[in-house]
Amino acid sequence: MRPQSVVTLVTEALAERGTRFRIKVHPRCVTCQLFAICVSNLRPGLEYEVLEVRSKKHICPLTGSVMRVVRVRPLPLKVALPKKVAVEGVVLAYEPIKCDRRDCGYRRFCDNEALKRRERIKIVDVAESLRCPLGFPLVLAEVFPLSLLASSRTRT
Repeated sequence: MRPQSVVTLVTEALAERGTRFRIKVHPRCVTCQLFAICVSNLRPGLEYEVLEVRSKKHICPLTGSVMRVVRVRPLPLKVALPKKVAVEGVVLAYEPIKCDRRDCGYRRFCDNEALKRRERIKIVDVAESLRCPLGFPLVLAEVFPLSLLASSRTRT
């Protein structure tokens, strides 16, 4: 099961099929009249891909930018998981890999900021083994937060 697409707003520069992006929510966005059709549909930290660009445009009250209505889909997160639990289709509580090695090339996968500790995730693909400098048996997996799968629906 993959999350369904959602309708949202992106800047005109991002409004092209196949474009991938992540959002950052400005505190003033929450009080914006466009919030419900804009960033409220998206989750910070996830990467999204534009599937369809619609003709409708809005002006962002915060930046003055032209915003286009688009349909997007979330892409899976890449995380490092212990090899013994990394099985495609499994649902588990996310536990970041704690490590002090700031020079490790896998660090961004070991503690993914888009996920909360103990958040339930579903493994959709197990990609490859990682060569952990501390010797932990880890694999790189693609996952979705379970809440995204459970609440996924197309919004118009």
